[in-house]
Amino acid sequence: MNENTKTGIFAAIAALLALATWVTLPSSATKSGKTSGGPVAGDSVFKEYDPLTASSLRIVKYNKDLAEVSDFEVAKDKTTGVWSIPSHSGYPADAEKQMSEAANAFVNLKILDVVTEKRDEHKMFGVVEPDPEKIQPGEEGIGTLVRIIDPKGNSLANIIVGATEKDNPKHRFVRIPSQDIVYIVELDVAPLTTEFTKWIEPDLLKLSSTDIQTLGIRDYSILTTNQGAVLSPNFDADVSFTTTDGKWNADSIRIREGANSTPRVLTDSEQLNATKLNEIRNALDSLRIVDVRRKPKGLAANLKAENALLEDRESLSAMIRRGFIPQKGQDGSTEIFASSGELLATLNDGVQYLVRFGNTTGESSETKAEPKEGEAPKEDSVGPQLDGYMLVTTQVDESKFPAVILKAVPESYDELLKMEAAAKEPPEAVPTAPGVDATIPVNPPVDAPEPKSAEPVKDQDKPEAEVKKEPEAAAEPKSDKSSDQANQSNDAKSTLVSFQQQEPAADAKPAPTTTPDPVAQESKVDETKPQEGKAPEVKTQDTKPEDTKSQDVKPTEKPVAETPLTDDEKQGRLDAARERITKENQRMIDERTEKLNSSKKKVAELNARFADWFYVISEAEYKRLRITLDELIQPKSAALPPGGGPGGPGGFPPGFNPAQFGPPR
Repeated sequence: MNENTKTGIFAAIAALLALATWVTLPSSATKSGKTSGGPVAGDSVFKEYDPLTASSLRIVKYNKDLAEVSDFEVAKDKTTGVWSIPSHSGYPADAEKQMSEAANAFVNLKILDVVTEKRDEHKMFGVVEPDPEKIQPGEEGIGTLVRIIDPKGNSLANIIVGATEKDNPKHRFVRIPSQDIVYIVELDVAPLTTEFTKWIEPDLLKLSSTDIQTLGIRDYSILTTNQGAVLSPNFDADVSFTTTDGKWNADSIRIREGANSTPRVLTDSEQLNATKLNEIRNALDSLRIVDVRRKPKGLAANLKAENALLEDRESLSAMIRRGFIPQKGQDGSTEIFASSGELLATLNDGVQYLVRFGNTTGESSETKAEPKEGEAPKEDSVGPQLDGYMLVTTQVDESKFPAVILKAVPESYDELLKMEAAAKEPPEAVPTAPGVDATIPVNPPVDAPEPKSAEPVKDQDKPEAEVKKEPEAAAEPKSDKSSDQANQSNDAKSTLVSFQQQEPAADAKPAPTTTPDPVAQESKVDETKPQEGKAPEVKTQDTKPEDTKSQDVKPTEKPVAETPLTDDEKQGRLDAARERITKENQRMIDERTEKLNSSKKKVAELNARFADWFYVISEAEYKRLRITLDELIQPKSAALPPGGGPGGPGGFPPGFNPAQFGPPR
């Protein structure tokens, strides 16, 4: 081997060692800290950077898996000051906090060291500019371009963020796009995300799951045939949730076949799937979108299509392509049908959400999602999960605001008296259970024995307001009031004491002797007979001497007649009653009107928010919001303790044979 050959071999080995050294970057041996007259370690990357003047942020990123460049931008309107996302059709951005964190990431950004000034080494540090016109298929080492500008269009920060330093994950290789020099800086890249959901209002529908009272499920699909789109209905269901018992109730379930529908009634062995219905409520509360598309012109906020939309072939095609079919009704109005059905949710304030589900987008947000630092992209083992389009609108459910039942306003004093008398009438008797005699008191009072030597208790010994009327004996025929009381007071065997304020009838006769009812005697203690070894107990009315002295009412005294009202007094009472009733009626009307107007205002605000957008949701979100008939209705749990439940085997009452009813449906 000659000297030239040896020299060539040594040179090749040296080159390989040098390349290996660069591949294993960073290391202290490669950091010079010096440049040819440029910035050095300790200098600021952006010396005149003011984050408060930032009005636009642009992030250009290369997705290696999809081999495509994404261009994300968020900007503030110069006139209104409202943030929006131009890269997503100008969708409103909830970007105050996110933008602040992104802009502050470049405040006092210091150069920790200088790595290289050679352009051909940019790929090694991952700082190649993501220019879609220059990137070659399969190219490596492409970085992320971040640019922040002020309202005048001046660049505040313009930098390419590259790979992470091996020895310190907080350190990044960066370079200015117009320069070849590569620096090491400490930079938090978390705020520099292009994930759409990080820049928008996360609460799309602005509702709480606990406010949802009813759900309406409209399960149908739209099939494309040679004759056009054909509606294929499956079932409709309306279910309601009661907060008192925390249960779902089936208000209406109908199986639909073409133009015909039949009710589907739950059997005793079936129940609603409360778990799935609660999941739908929670999914509406936490609904997240992954993207948006702008609606075509001519589609109103309430999703009523105008004639201009139907005549615009391009706009109509955009609607149908996304799975939303305008259809004219017999009344001339145009309704929007969705290819994958609808879901209605009504809140306790009367606001009703109508969610329509369209076609898939043909893309998956799962594959576009940014993997975490050091994490490989997720792979779906069950196949691609395609996103789908969704339309949202709201309306007022008028059934939540029934007409107020106004109280009648009396036109005359006599009418007022009739109304007052009707108001004092006792309520209708509550029906008793079968076999129960309504004439027998539930808790009959215990009769006190009449004292033999004591004087009868006078009416004046007790105030008139405390006087009680004793119930009539069930076995006695009904007679006039005074006659019954006289018979009770003269009956030698009766232990009742009359407390009525009226004189005994002149023709009162002793009550006829009746044979005691043995059944009643068994359930009633005869307190007139002394018990063994005990003297008879005598119960008398509890009176106080000072009470009898202060009581001026005498049994023979007649009640004082009321002084008749004058015409002016009657008119005064009538006017006062009319004013009171009128105010009460107006209060109920105002209360209903206030609630209705509040719901209408909320609906208008929500529809204005939803007006311009097709929303894109992930397939996972779609599955949370949809339910089939087999999922909606499920058999009741038959699990019982060993040996059966109470009553007999299987929990049935003794003698009950469940086989006679056949198997459950």
